[in-house]
Amino acid sequence: MSAVSGIPQTSPRYRFPLTPFDQIAASRNSPYLVRGVLPKEGLCLVWGEPKCGKTFWMLDLAMHVAMDRPYRGRRTKSGPVVYIACEGQEGFMLRLEAYRKAHGLAGCAVPFHLLSCSLNLSGEATTLIRNIREQSVQPSLIVIDTLNRTLKGSESSDDDMAKYIKSSDLLRAAFKCAVVLVHHCGYDKGRPRGHSSLIGAVDAQISVKRDRKNGVIKTEVELLKDGEEGAETFSTLQGVSLGHDSDGEALGSCVIEEIQGSEIRARSEKPLGKAERVALDALRTGLELKGQEPASIASVAFPDGVERVLAVATWREMALEKGISAGKPDAQRMAFNRSMDGLEKRSVICHKDGYVWLPPNK
Repeated sequence: MSAVSGIPQTSPRYRFPLTPFDQIAASRNSPYLVRGVLPKEGLCLVWGEPKCGKTFWMLDLAMHVAMDRPYRGRRTKSGPVVYIACEGQEGFMLRLEAYRKAHGLAGCAVPFHLLSCSLNLSGEATTLIRNIREQSVQPSLIVIDTLNRTLKGSESSDDDMAKYIKSSDLLRAAFKCAVVLVHHCGYDKGRPRGHSSLIGAVDAQISVKRDRKNGVIKTEVELLKDGEEGAETFSTLQGVSLGHDSDGEALGSCVIEEIQGSEIRARSEKPLGKAERVALDALRTGLELKGQEPASIASVAFPDGVERVLAVATWREMALEKGISAGKPDAQRMAFNRSMDGLEKRSVICHKDGYVWLPPNK
């Protein structure tokens, strides 16, 4: 029988050995995989609406663990990662490629292992554990993305969810690691979807919310057993160009980037004014109808991930045609210039050397 952490091994004669008070000593080992975010061992839930950035954020966190890098000023315990991607596998491959390019990891050996296939966790947990061991991997972190795609049955069923939680806990116990379930919200956007027993079973719960107006992705540690709750991160998605597919169409994905302070405030300012809305609408139309690929403009070095750009002069002309201002031509040009400055300060648009474009997801 193995000893419980912090409690010395006592006589093997007893099935339930008791430890005297003066022999009980608390462990001095750090209980965190990512301090203040993920426990070193436990069942964790990362949840949010569809397309809120959950997978981008979780991938970034997992890579910090795999590469033994501090996560936004927080200590991490390094170790191998097993990432089980059972939703949007092709898109996930592009996200990994974008991460590799954005962080200069080409040719680097990182202890990050991907499993991209269908999985019935409740029925295949023991096989999964055996296969991971047979491939000589001892994970510190296992990510299951998403719960829904690996659950056979109903998320709302007491019995089905109990079996799923038990299977997740088998993974945790087998490798003494953190197991993260990536999950969606339901009709009630204020809580994770499914049976309430899931929330009662987890050791950490992290919400991911994305402001659709300004693109800011916020995470919050809502629950952390034996730890302080409320830790937050703020991020945006940055596009990464990945060349072209076999049909010659542009390929790309995004990586998550941290933002702080002034940029968060700038993105959270009051709603766009009428002239700014007209200018933004004209830009979107112009990019679609008259936009150019950055590679066709050799005189300007555009950032990676920019798919189409528009000449500012063309944008101005289209914004005036859409009625950005009812005044005389000079007043209309001033209204356009103010709108352009305002949109750029809010990071709604990007501008360089007479060309303009939209950041990813704008």
